[in-house]
Amino acid sequence: MILDIGGGSNEFILCRRKQIIWKESFPLGVARIIERFPPSDPITKTEIETIRNYFDENMNSLWTAVSGKKPDRLIGCSGAFDTLVDLLDETEPGTKLRKQQEICPDDFQKIYERLIHSTTEERMQMKGLEQLRQEMIVPAIILIDLVVKKAGIPKIVQTDYALREGVLHECIRTL
Repeated sequence: MILDIGGGSNEFILCRRKQIIWKESFPLGVARIIERFPPSDPITKTEIETIRNYFDENMNSLWTAVSGKKPDRLIGCSGAFDTLVDLLDETEPGTKLRKQQEICPDDFQKIYERLIHSTTEERMQMKGLEQLRQEMIVPAIILIDLVVKKAGIPKIVQTDYALREGVLHECIRTL
């Protein structure tokens, strides 16, 4: 499963043997979520559940698509996933040379707990978290956590490539 988390929408793609078997864009981007459900600082358990339930209830076609398919990994291709590995490695954003990096479940859970329980001020002090992402990372990590748990995905992989690079590659390939 590929996930690109955006401000206005989130794109999901299910692939099997290099073939797309399902794809959909959901108008549930993190900026929209923050606008609809302005969080406290730090976010409360009730707010987390409200956001989680909103994602869950509005992605029924995703849950139907993954039913019985058992995705073996979530490939994240957005700034949210870049932020997770930068936080994990405590590196300044954009300084690490990588194409992709696996995030083990225990490390993801540690980052999730750290972000969920932090205030805006605490997030601004975290090494690896860009200031422009400190607000958006909270609903993003709630979404990632929901998808991994509900779809039973055992592995998260961050990639530096975004969906737009894939579209560009396909356009060039077919010229």
